[in-house]
Amino acid sequence: VASGLLFVPAVMTFILLEHLDGDDDKKLDTVQLGFLCSAYFVVPSMSATLQAYTQRVLAQHSLHIYSVLTSSVYMKSLKLHPSVRSSLSSGKIVNLMTADAGGQMQQVMRFVIPLITAPLMLAVILYAVAQVVGSALIAGLLAVLLCVLQSGLCFVKVGKYLPLMFRKADGRMKTVTDLMAGIRVA
Repeated sequence: VASGLLFVPAVMTFILLEHLDGDDDKKLDTVQLGFLCSAYFVVPSMSATLQAYTQRVLAQHSLHIYSVLTSSVYMKSLKLHPSVRSSLSSGKIVNLMTADAGGQMQQVMRFVIPLITAPLMLAVILYAVAQVVGSALIAGLLAVLLCVLQSGLCFVKVGKYLPLMFRKADGRMKTVTDLMAGIRVA
């Protein structure tokens, strides 16, 4: 709903421009203009409120999943091989593993809503642009596609060096990897 409300100001602007264009059949009366102008203030605040509510609900679910992961990591840390457990305290083991799990969970939850709403929003936007510019939309889509392909190639090249950077910059990863290898599968 919040994502849908993002399109309402654009539709209202289109209606207002048709009113100002001068066609008598598309003229709005005073009451309709009043509703339209008041909607310019109400709709964005409703959208922001709904987005904040959605983010709060996602944060609650994220914390619930994070607590489940933390407790399962703690239970797994109790079943570590004695050779791994002797070099590190259980508190350090749990802190390392839950920090990694928590960081991953926050990243995943931040992108859930956009991934769900993006296809519908993209379809509506493409339809609206096609109504305005017609066949020139194809040239624009081709330009966007070329940019996406070029950035994808850049990400692939950068992605080749990320493991090397992580290995050199983060000694903590080695500790976590050793711990994960030492966990017995129950």
